Amino acid sequence: MGKQNGGSKTQIYVLSAVIALIQVVDIVVHVSNDMIEPIRLLSNGFIFVWLGIFMSGRFNHIAWRMAGLFVGVYFLLNAIFVTTEGFTNPENGDQFRTALFVFVAATIALSAWLTNTIDTRSS
Repeated sequence: MGKQNGGSKTQIYVLSAVIALIQVVDIVVHVSNDMIEPIRLLSNGFIFVWLGIFMSGRFNHIAWRMAGLFVGVYFLLNAIFVTTEGFTNPENGDQFRTALFVFVAATIALSAWLTNTIDTRSS
């Protein structure tokens, strides 16, 4: 997995697990409320793929580029969703999509933190 830059293996595993858990909760919330949104599920899938690649350690030398690519696509897909579907959810009484913004912000912030734990100079 390469040398860590201020992050232990435990920290890397915990951050990865929390990011994955956010994606699972996001999916479960939508499926349980019968509001399956394919573009959002696709964005969750990009994070799962990125986490798998990241945890393999094969691309530590380009960890930031890989994170930028996958997390960037995740952000872009969610931005497209908000652009096409709106900031409020008409199926939920036109309430602001708070959960979406919390999930996306937490995923991006934790992904940056996780990526920063890898010392890219070691590969």
